[in-house]
Amino acid sequence: MTIRQWIALILISPVVLIFWIVTAFEILFYPYTAIVVGLIANGRWIKFHEYLNDVVGRPFGG
Repeated sequence: MTIRQWIALILISPVVLIFWIVTAFEILFYPYTAIVVGLIANGRWIKFHEYLNDVVGRPFGG
């Protein structure tokens, strides 16, 4: 392999790896992720309502 191919492999490998890790995580933990996101969006999880209003803004925080 040429040096150019090695550089391409080194640059692309982490991106592909992260993509598959995120995909596997979403498939395995989708229900839990959805529950946590739902709780945060509803603002019923440890006063996240005010936090979201400050950080994200009114439309998302309610």
